[in-house]
Amino acid sequence: MSQFFDKSDFIKSAQLYLLPGRCPVNCPDIEFHNQAFKQWSALWQSVFDENGAKSQPDANIFYRQDTVVLLMNESDLVGSLFACENNIYSEVTQNIHYFNRDYIKQFCKKLKADHIFNVATYEMLIVNPKYRRKNTSISFGSIMLGLICETFKTMDSQVMIGPVRLDNGVDKMVTSFGWQLLGEKFMMHNTPVTMSALFQNKIKKDENFEVQKLIHDLWKKRIDLRTAHANKGKRQEVA
Repeated sequence: MSQFFDKSDFIKSAQLYLLPGRCPVNCPDIEFHNQAFKQWSALWQSVFDENGAKSQPDANIFYRQDTVVLLMNESDLVGSLFACENNIYSEVTQNIHYFNRDYIKQFCKKLKADHIFNVATYEMLIVNPKYRRKNTSISFGSIMLGLICETFKTMDSQVMIGPVRLDNGVDKMVTSFGWQLLGEKFMMHNTPVTMSALFQNKIKKDENFEVQKLIHDLWKKRIDLRTAHANKGKRQEVA
């Protein structure tokens, strides 16, 4: 694919969408939302199968997200990543499965001691195998991380946490954007992962000019469907 992949053509045909995980009532984009979920599920199932995991895509994870960062190239799902804001002062938040794990509890205890209560989570980074670096000569994993950083900048949360794989270089990718690894290794979907944390004042740009330019250009032309219902069914394009 690399000899046919043209970055200037890609930016013309690609589109970044910000979706709500939970489709609101009377959602004007429900068909697109349904299609996005179907493609996301199919892509994740192929990755689980590739990794020898018995996992299946979980609609509950998709549903609870504030933001599904979705990168499309015409009808292709290129990649996606999730984000959600949480108040860790809330007893409910502290007791849901995501936060009710010892290593996250300890980190959140330190955050609360520093009066940091707004914590964003990011998870489920995936890149379509067609768009992996070996096929395109560019890291779409880095692009998706850069786009989630741009999303994070618009949030009220002071820190963003999430699991990262240790067996495919994602741990090195996240640290290049400013995330710190929290240390303890555990298994998720048959792959080794660890937790990571990024503070607002530690966000970095990608050192690769081409990657950073694509992040900038895609973010500039994003379409925010999270606000479509509030805007009487009109998609909000952000200049």
